Amino acid sequence: MADNKSREDMMKFLKAAQREARKATQALKELEDQKRDKYLVITLDELGGVPRVFYKGEEITMKEFINFQWTTRTDVYGSTDIIIDYYDKPTKEKVVAVKKSIREGVVS
Repeated sequence: MADNKSREDMMKFLKAAQREARKATQALKELEDQKRDKYLVITLDELGGVPRVFYKGEEITMKEFINFQWTTRTDVYGSTDIIIDYYDKPTKEKVVAVKKSIREGVVS
């Protein structure tokens, strides 16, 4: 009798864990979908850590320099400058990583 109770409790626990895992998976999917819909997303887990950058829905990897500046005097509409320097991932055809830049709003 005690073994049956133990099994029932374990099954309830496993089913609850599966429900929570599904909820967490769905929440992560929704977060990733939100990042894809945004123009620019920069997340930083801790000061000095490596930021994750999503630009127009695509994650930028192999980053070297990131600068985001927004300036306004009215707190409504402002001037936005974005600079992201990064390297392309090497491929079989392209062994050397190529440096690239995203520069928007920056007046030279």
